[in-house]
Amino acid sequence: DSLLYSNLFSSALNELLETAEAGKLLEMAGEQFQDGHDVHAANLHRIRGDWHARRGDAAAALAAYQLATQKRALGLNVAQQNARRGAYSRSAEAYLREGDLPLAAEQLSQWQQDFPQDKLEGYLSTLLARYWMARSRPAVALAVAGDLLTLAPQSPYADRLVLLRAEAEE
Repeated sequence: DSLLYSNLFSSALNELLETAEAGKLLEMAGEQFQDGHDVHAANLHRIRGDWHARRGDAAAALAAYQLATQKRALGLNVAQQNARRGAYSRSAEAYLREGDLPLAAEQLSQWQQDFPQDKLEGYLSTLLARYWMARSRPAVALAVAGDLLTLAPQSPYADRLVLLRAEAEE
């Protein structure tokens, strides 16, 4: 059920750019998964953060990402967490360069699930925007880039996202 809601939400928010419809799906999923302390609850809160970011509510998005991070404790030490982040980053970059979009999507999805707050730093958002540009979906890339600029306009990747937004608008 959690995976179904996650996929439906992602489709509504990103594929169709339907924020209102995504909100309805989020409410339905919240009734079932919100109170758990597992990957499903963490994913729900990360998705809720995405929804708030898309609506321009940075404070609510930050709170949701923090809650997702708390519920998604991986039990890894800092070095192991950094190694896993690096692996996701390198893999996603390579798949995007090679044009293997299904594998890029898989890596980006797993990265978001394991480290929800990484969306606040900027590189994950940059790769997500590049992914949507590679899929010839500039409107989605524009929205994804705008999400980070809403959440963390001072991110070191903000300039790259502004450039990606310009490319998407073009």
